Amino acid sequence: MPIHIPSHRWLAGLLALVLHAGFAYGLSQAQGTAAPAAEARPLRVHYLSPPKVKAAPPKPVPQPKAETPPPKAPPVKRKPRPKPLLASKTASAAPVAAPPQAKPTPLPSRPAAKPAPAPVPISAARSDLDYLANPAPSYPALSRRLGEEGTVLLRVAVSASGEAGVVDLERSSGHERLDQAALRAVRRWRFEPARQAGAAVASVALVPVEFELKKKS
Repeated sequence: MPIHIPSHRWLAGLLALVLHAGFAYGLSQAQGTAAPAAEARPLRVHYLSPPKVKAAPPKPVPQPKAETPPPKAPPVKRKPRPKPLLASKTASAAPVAAPPQAKPTPLPSRPAAKPAPAPVPISAARSDLDYLANPAPSYPALSRRLGEEGTVLLRVAVSASGEAGVVDLERSSGHERLDQAALRAVRRWRFEPARQAGAAVASVALVPVEFELKKKS
């Protein structure tokens, strides 16, 4: 079986052998040639084999634990459905009498609605009465020269006392000068107020004002 010698012990043994050989050679030179040469003895070098080191056994690798399956749910027991009861063939079906129907209670009769009274007619307000003496609107001179004619329709709010309140232009004559002349005149007029059942009431009257040039014969 081969012996493995470490390198550092081999070098130490070689160095010791060289020193021992040198010392013997020097000693033989000092004693002279007369002295018999000493018998050289073989040098034995004892080598110690290194202790055997036992390798540690490998650690066992832990094996992964197998996953335990979840516990199975217990089966649900279904209740048996009750069987329908069969009527006996021998039993005779007795007619069931219908419950008596309640008679409807008559609703109280409502009194007939009275007809609405007929509205009392209202007489319209008037401005063409002679005693009122309402002045006629003046004909603008420029309109005469230009030959402007037409009829102006005014909406007048007449009070119960016969005075003209708000006067608005309901329909124009087509000429601004004629419309303004009619508005200025009617705002100063007085009216016979409208009446309802003999009493004077406020009302709205439509007043036409006509502008017409007289043609020469």
